[in-house]
Amino acid sequence: MKGTSGKDTLKGTSKGDAIYGYEGDDKLYGFDGDDSIYGFSGNDSIWGGKGRDNLYGLSGNDKIYGEDGEDTIDGGEGNDYLDGGNDDDNIFGWNGNDTLIGGNGNDELYGEGGNDILIGGENYDTLTGGAGADKFVFKSLSEGIDTITDFKYQEGDKIEINKVGFGATSTSEFSYNNTSGALSFKGNTFAYLQSGLGAGFLPNLDIQLV
Repeated sequence: MKGTSGKDTLKGTSKGDAIYGYEGDDKLYGFDGDDSIYGFSGNDSIWGGKGRDNLYGLSGNDKIYGEDGEDTIDGGEGNDYLDGGNDDDNIFGWNGNDTLIGGNGNDELYGEGGNDILIGGENYDTLTGGAGADKFVFKSLSEGIDTITDFKYQEGDKIEINKVGFGATSTSEFSYNNTSGALSFKGNTFAYLQSGLGAGFLPNLDIQLV
């Protein structure tokens, strides 16, 4: 299924579809089945629907929603918004200042280049910011325990905490164990910085309350 040089709306079927948006700001829907969807150029919006989908923004500032199923989402170039939805997803931002959201499931998020925002969401996620000043966002203690593989305060990385969701009033309520890598709020662990990468982590400097 192929688009044109204009703004296309392409809708898949209940089977596994291959959808190509090509040029223009396209809207591409996979629906059911294990789909492969390619936005190409333009600021595209892509919805995977059900199934194990492979969703590629390529160039442009794209919005990609995996929805149901274990999806692979690749933003490509541009400043992309990438939301895995339900199940265990792999999400790649690549170049640009991207927002990556795991949603429900045990997700793997890779910001790659740019100043990215990584939100694991529910369950046990693995977050890799890559190059740039990245933010790792946590909204509540009930979301699960995430692993941050490459926190680098030298590059301007930050941990962003929703103070209402946590019930936090000060960064002094947070602690970091530089032996285990555990990052905790009032003794409750919500993330791990992988061993050896967070030796210089200081909660009062590296955590932001919003």
